[in-house]
Amino acid sequence: MKTISRAVRIAPPILALLLLATGIPGSSARSASRSVEADGTGAHPTIQSAIDAAQPGDTIRVGPGTYT
Repeated sequence: MKTISRAVRIAPPILALLLLATGIPGSSARSASRSVEADGTGAHPTIQSAIDAAQPGDTIRVGPGTYT
C-alpha cells in the first residue's frame, strides 16, 4: 500500500480570513471591560467580584478612591 501526501497551498489573504472566521488568532473573540468604583456604583461592587467574573482577555478598570 502506497501513501501519498500532498501539501495544500492557501493564499495568505484566504488563510487570514479562515483564521479570523474560526477565532484561532485570539483566545477570546469578545473581551469585556469590567468597572469597579470606590462608592460601589460600577458594574461590580468590589474588585474581587470583578476578578471572579473576569474571563481571559477581559480588562478590569478600577476607579480612583480608597478601597477597603
